[in-house]
Amino acid sequence: MGQTGELTARQQQVLQATVEHYVATGEPVGSRTLMTKYQIPASPATIRQTMGRLEQAGLLYQPHPSAGRIPSDLGYRRYVDWLLHRGEPVSPPLVEPPLPTGVEHLEGVLRQAAQLLSQLSGSIILVTRPQTRSARLRHLRLVAVGERVALMVVLEGERVESTLLDWSPPAQVEVESALEMVGQFLNYHLQGRALREIINLDWAALEREFASYGDWLRTLMPPLTQQLRDWGRPTTPTPLVISGLAAALRQPEFQQSGQVQPVMQVLETEQERLGALLWHETAPVRVIIGQENPLEPMHTCSLVSTMYSQDGVPVGAVAILGPKRMPYGRMIALVRAGAAYVSQSLGGT
Repeated sequence: MGQTGELTARQQQVLQATVEHYVATGEPVGSRTLMTKYQIPASPATIRQTMGRLEQAGLLYQPHPSAGRIPSDLGYRRYVDWLLHRGEPVSPPLVEPPLPTGVEHLEGVLRQAAQLLSQLSGSIILVTRPQTRSARLRHLRLVAVGERVALMVVLEGERVESTLLDWSPPAQVEVESALEMVGQFLNYHLQGRALREIINLDWAALEREFASYGDWLRTLMPPLTQQLRDWGRPTTPTPLVISGLAAALRQPEFQQSGQVQPVMQVLETEQERLGALLWHETAPVRVIIGQENPLEPMHTCSLVSTMYSQDGVPVGAVAILGPKRMPYGRMIALVRAGAAYVSQSLGGT
């Protein structure tokens, strides 16, 4: 293994085979098994030496002195990063058994998807309900209220968001006319956009365009843009749709009450923190392994999640929660298929 931490081809092959053997059997693996079952083109002695170097790097360890090796959290991480970098193929639509059709209500869509994914994965499924920040802006208005400015936004469904902004216009400014001008400018650029889209707008370009209205008006833009961006950010997630608890309890890792009770307690009492952990827009799939999870009771588990969308905007997440000894390639494909189904049901892409 080089100074950069890169694995050689043989080290990658041995790590991959060790993970896949342990996931399939739950048993530590030795060098002879790797050579014969996984057809690694090296002698048992060479494979043992490679496993020793992987152990020194913290990727493998021996659960007891006379056993073979099993992957550590870091070993799982290297394996999963390899899977994601390789571009694990997206699974086809879930058709065996088919995801139910004709579900009219959102809650039904989420629960049906969660139940089927739990059956296919044998693990716990977590689905966040859609964030309201997917609502689209219909109209924006600015009104002077004493020495402050009220910002009111009307969204789809006639829901209204409002707040007061601190702005001190110069004495010579006719405030109502100025606010009407700013409102017209923003409505032109923002009408029809989802609140979540607003945080990704090129606000610097808009402010440069707005400069033609007068430098004194530009002083209103910073508090305005900050508030609109804040409204577009994810809010505290609503409680999760959870399925598959019974199936998960049949996993060997969850047979002992001391291992499963902390996980169940998190699912019961920490749904907001867990839901926030699922939200991500920077990667197609997020895999959180063992001690990478900030929720300490989840250190015996891995969490595989991806976002689902509505009208092309990410609004929620689908996740699989299971023991670290899980078939990661299959789980990644399943959450992608589940998210695609929910997105399609919501009219997303």
